Amino acid sequence: MKLTSRSAAAWLPLLIVTFGLTACGGGGNSAPAPSGGGGGGGTPPPAPGVTAPSALSYTTAASYNVGTAITPLDPTVTGTVTSYAVSPALPAGIALDGTTGRISGTPTAPARSQSYTVTATNGGGNTTFGVTFAVLIERATTDRPDEKTGRQVHLMYVVPSDGIDEQLDQTGTLEGSARIWNAWLAAQTGGKELRIDTHGGGKVDVTYLKLARTDAQMNVAGGNVRAQLEIQLLLNGFNSVDKVYLVYYGGDGDGCGRGAWPPTLPGNVGAVYVGAAAGCTDTPFATGSEPPAFLEFMALHETLHVLGFAPACSPHHTETGHVNDSVQEELARTFSDQERVELVATAGFYAMVPRVLDALRVPIEEDPPRAPAADASG
Repeated sequence: MKLTSRSAAAWLPLLIVTFGLTACGGGGNSAPAPSGGGGGGGTPPPAPGVTAPSALSYTTAASYNVGTAITPLDPTVTGTVTSYAVSPALPAGIALDGTTGRISGTPTAPARSQSYTVTATNGGGNTTFGVTFAVLIERATTDRPDEKTGRQVHLMYVVPSDGIDEQLDQTGTLEGSARIWNAWLAAQTGGKELRIDTHGGGKVDVTYLKLARTDAQMNVAGGNVRAQLEIQLLLNGFNSVDKVYLVYYGGDGDGCGRGAWPPTLPGNVGAVYVGAAAGCTDTPFATGSEPPAFLEFMALHETLHVLGFAPACSPHHTETGHVNDSVQEELARTFSDQERVELVATAGFYAMVPRVLDALRVPIEEDPPRAPAADASG
């Protein structure tokens, strides 16, 4: 095509616009914008030539003891690592070196078995490994010397001969749970709480007892596991008249808990059934600053029964040691079944009268307003 100066002048603006769009990325052949938005968002690409670390691992024991330094744990990893991190935080007294990945220290508080995820990172990516262990306190198989006088609650972790020892006494689980339910009780009573057996400067005294009997033998047909526990404690020397024995039984039971109820049901044992077969541990023990949950309320409930709560003379007493002030319970205490049916039918009739009259457009004469009563003198 022959291009004259006049035709060139006509095409020049179009050429400028087309060139400008192409140069500014507006053309159809421009590369797509990176995902993640502008301003540096999104994950930066790996540094050229850097390979992410891999095959991270640690060799660790299943548990460590409070007050004893752990054997340092050094990582095994393929590739170079620029930093290490761990989540959740390691138990008190144990730390991770962010540069070397070494785990070391002296644990200062018990902790239940848990997995701690260590992440090793460099410019090319990261790799992880789960380090699992528990921190245990010393186990006691006898009642330690008391720090307090008077009647008190002594905690026990009792496991049948064929039961699984979950170390609830050594991981601080039972101590923490008892502190939580006792603090809750104090909040309801203006500061009054139960006296819990302690040792060593205020630590909750928890005794471990391994039975010679199997769980099946403890759950004899038609029997009462709490009563069987009371017998086993007596046979093993736990018979102090100043102690209420709150037993966390690592086996099956009749329900999730039972307690003596003196004087009607003599005894000094309250039991909470925490074995897997009992099916009562779907909600775990509360820890730390958590509010009390099912197992905390169950433990407190059975302990109060052993202390005689609630006596038969209590207002609204029902079902051997319980109280109930619901409308249904009050009706049951006052009226027979037939009388309750008649009462409900009569109340329902009178409740429907205004609606029926209104639906039939029957005028209802209202009472005239009354003069206010004079204040009583003197």
